[in-house]
Amino acid sequence: MRWIPRTDDIGASSSAPRPRKKAKVTSNEEAGLIGAFKDGAERLAMAIEKASSDDLPPDLLQTLQSIPGFDDTHKAFYFAYLVKNPGLARQFPTLPLTYQISFLARFVSETFP
Repeated sequence: MRWIPRTDDIGASSSAPRPRKKAKVTSNEEAGLIGAFKDGAERLAMAIEKASSDDLPPDLLQTLQSIPGFDDTHKAFYFAYLVKNPGLARQFPTLPLTYQISFLARFVSETFP
């Protein structure tokens, strides 16, 4: 009896490219990526919490109310703006009155055209 090779055994090649093998994702790689996202999210949450917990100067409202020549409405809007920008709010009461007036005037002219 003579052995006849099957076509599977011949190893015939074709011109069609073989499909690419997908890399297997191991649990270590997934854990590393998930860990990186969690770490980044925790850092971002801590930064937001720190920024929102910045104390505003206790005399900020009094400082705004003492500035002459502006409507209470304008002062209230500027106070809200300062609360949203605590870095500027901390510096505002330490500025000379002329600077405070300049900042408030610029805000009013940009906000209420």
